[in-house]
Amino acid sequence: MSVTSMPGILLVLILTLPGAYMISAVEQNDFPITLAPLDQIYAAIYGTIVVWQDNRNGDWDIYAYDLSAKEEFPISTDAGDQKYPAIYGNIVVWRDSGDESRAKTLCSYDLLTGKKTVVPTVADVEHVPVIYGDTVVWEGYLDSKECIIAHNLSTDEESFIPVSSYVDGDPAISGDIAVWSEKKRGGLSIQAFDLQERKRISTFSTLITFSPDEDQINPEIYHDVIVWTERRVIHALNLRTRKETRIAETEAHYSFFDEGNLAVYKDVIVWRDRGTDGENIFGYDLSAKKGFQITSEGSEKGFPEIYGDLVVWQDKRNGDWDIYGFDLTSPVIPLEVSRKNFILSDLLVIGFILGPLVYFFLLTQRLRADMEKSKRIMESKPTQKKFKRTSRSEELGNLLLNLSSFLFFGFLAIIWQGDSFGYLYFLYFFYMAIYGIFYYKWLSKTPYILMDDKELTIFRKPHFKPTVTLLSTIKKVNVEIWTGIPSKIKLLLTDDNHAEINLSSLATEDRKQFIQTLVEIVREK
Repeated sequence: MSVTSMPGILLVLILTLPGAYMISAVEQNDFPITLAPLDQIYAAIYGTIVVWQDNRNGDWDIYAYDLSAKEEFPISTDAGDQKYPAIYGNIVVWRDSGDESRAKTLCSYDLLTGKKTVVPTVADVEHVPVIYGDTVVWEGYLDSKECIIAHNLSTDEESFIPVSSYVDGDPAISGDIAVWSEKKRGGLSIQAFDLQERKRISTFSTLITFSPDEDQINPEIYHDVIVWTERRVIHALNLRTRKETRIAETEAHYSFFDEGNLAVYKDVIVWRDRGTDGENIFGYDLSAKKGFQITSEGSEKGFPEIYGDLVVWQDKRNGDWDIYGFDLTSPVIPLEVSRKNFILSDLLVIGFILGPLVYFFLLTQRLRADMEKSKRIMESKPTQKKFKRTSRSEELGNLLLNLSSFLFFGFLAIIWQGDSFGYLYFLYFFYMAIYGIFYYKWLSKTPYILMDDKELTIFRKPHFKPTVTLLSTIKKVNVEIWTGIPSKIKLLLTDDNHAEINLSSLATEDRKQFIQTLVEIVREK
């Protein structure tokens, strides 16, 4: 704490079909942490201490509860608003706006000494701060430029991570790695930064984003594992092994994710999900590969957090927001997941990628077969005349082929602009390049017209069979002139049919000889 394509629309429809969850009833085992008047929201947990944002006193304050001592106590009840608490060890941090007359700043509180400190920072705390060890990270502005700020509470040293244009939601941190969702070329993608090495880490997301509405959002991190949501499905990436897992089993009917509704600790991921029976808290064990449901009564919920076996969240079952918790050693609702919907969506994605690739592969095979066929036709005739193609037609064919491929894939890239679309773009262009090579070889090696003492063979395009006309059936030759240059020949055949030959594809030096040859054939009759 991507104009929409038809495949994208179908994917969303498939993923939102009912029947993704089949659950067995079990007694609800969650428990209230605070039921104070008005709202208590944005809970965070470390060890046995739960902290949250509380407005029981008329403005926002920070309160805490010790689960072992079963004791609630205030952390900060100063004037103005204190919001968005985070905790690590004995240190609690939050955003403090004081009396609203000064910029939002960062405050910390030591649970052992009871000392509150205003953290000296040169950047405003615009959003939710997060903490790991001595380092607090948040998203804010420095000199009117958006950036990610990392502040060391022990040394008061600050470092700044510039972002390209826009950060969606709040960053997360574990160890020396900070993660966030950043707008890249129109789509949101997960970014990771090593604070120790001062360099970005590639997240290598492999799944395809079909439209700007299918971004990578809500990143959370625990040690080497980054989790996020994409196309309303949770993903997990191990930075050490580079293995990415799509946890399709965790998506319920009309599942809904937004900022802050995903958390991870060790191998367990928890989140808020909107299903057929209302909003509930769900979980997934990465090592056991099992999903489970924590709550079942269906009231509004949000912002789950996890530490060890304890999960906490904000809950509206009593009419206003309260803080509830759950011990994962208690019985949970097991999820028996129907894979039908996700198999269909997988097939759709595979078909969208492989379909055109198979088409281009078959097309190149057809081109190769046509080249071989043309070669056999030319070699099988002992007495023949070859009339070459114009070099202009060769250049034009290649120009149009490459231009069309660039325009087509450039248009798709402009529409989708997703980082992971680059993989698909490369594959398509690769096959188009192979197609262009075969097409060029066919144009350069195959004559436009082949004539022997019996037949006239025209090789129009590699996609079509050569047109064969018997010389004995030609009754009349008509030559059309355009701007003083012969442009087309119309042949009248004995069966009253016609045949046309486009001279613009014929080499200029061969046109006169070809026309004379046809005229002589008709005269001899």
